[in-house]
Amino acid sequence: MIKNKIPQDKRLLLLDSLRGIAAIIVLYHHFFKINNIFFKAKCSSTIYSFLNFISGLNQEAVIFFFVLSGFCIGLSLKNKNLNDSEIINEYAYRRLKRLLPIYMMALVLTLFCGILMNNYYLEEYSLKNIAGNLMFLQTSDSIKSSWFTPYGFNGPLWSLAFEFFFYWFFLITFFLNSQYVFKLNMSVKILILLLLTILGVVVNSKFFFPHLLFFNSFIIWLLGYINSQYYLYNKKYNFIFLFILFFSSFYLLLGYRYVNSNTLIVVCKGLMMNSIFYYTLLYRRFLSRSFIIDSLNFLFYKIGKGSYAIYSLHYPLLLVLSYYDLNLYFQLFIIIIFTVLVIRLEELSLKWNFKFLRINYFHLVNFKKNYSE
Repeated sequence: MIKNKIPQDKRLLLLDSLRGIAAIIVLYHHFFKINNIFFKAKCSSTIYSFLNFISGLNQEAVIFFFVLSGFCIGLSLKNKNLNDSEIINEYAYRRLKRLLPIYMMALVLTLFCGILMNNYYLEEYSLKNIAGNLMFLQTSDSIKSSWFTPYGFNGPLWSLAFEFFFYWFFLITFFLNSQYVFKLNMSVKILILLLLTILGVVVNSKFFFPHLLFFNSFIIWLLGYINSQYYLYNKKYNFIFLFILFFSSFYLLLGYRYVNSNTLIVVCKGLMMNSIFYYTLLYRRFLSRSFIIDSLNFLFYKIGKGSYAIYSLHYPLLLVLSYYDLNLYFQLFIIIIFTVLVIRLEELSLKWNFKFLRINYFHLVNFKKNYSE
């Protein structure tokens, strides 16, 4: 058994380890794609196919980040009620404090790398585009109707806009639930949200609106939160997760042939992941300490603690390394040093105190005190 030197804090160690794995997959995907010619030339067809398969899990890794994010919000709100103004203000402060420092560093680093590559004059570095990114309105550059693209080709920034709006959609959802639909069964609520998501996908295909695109994936995040309610309070949702497992499986296997939507594919992958996550929690003895779990924690826990910084900051660096055509092994050395540094950077950023973010957010919402599930 691997000797566990990881601190036993209140957080689930495995969650950080899973985040670490997801971050490494995203970093590896971009490294593999940028250096694809090298891998094709140096690897056998079998090895290359395997490496390409791992690279292809990039989208799933990002979706899994959404699932874990919703789950972790649930853990952070354990025994806290969002009817309380102080809890809302603390929730908003902690979310912004978590997101903004690294995000701003990512924008600055992206500009610096653009200058190094002599690309800073391109549209992706324009004042208009950075303004859109500062408002978290950027979406993937693969979407032709995008209002704004990730600043300076830093592709991973698209998902941070989703994450930003998930935080506020959650408060709105809590407000609507507490005032209007708290008496409805949870199954009915999830069905309504799923129908609204499908409607949103249809509308957005005709009239693109970034906030609607963010909303369409919110169900992935929210189901992650609902998973946390089972984990914390033993609230079982067997039927809900069985239904969404069936729905998502049907669409991914057959339905996409009749209604082909990239957004709906992403949503259904997220639904499936949440279902698998729920049933894994249902038999949580599989998550108890074992050689496999201890090994994952030993290898990836520390990386997971810096996963947000790794995710946000790595791509501009990879572009610069490729631009100057550095030796691949030297690139790997730099990436390892980079990873160690940004992990430490994220740890430090969580200790910073941003007093200007401590404002009264409660006036934005007005919860009734009669909240129940």
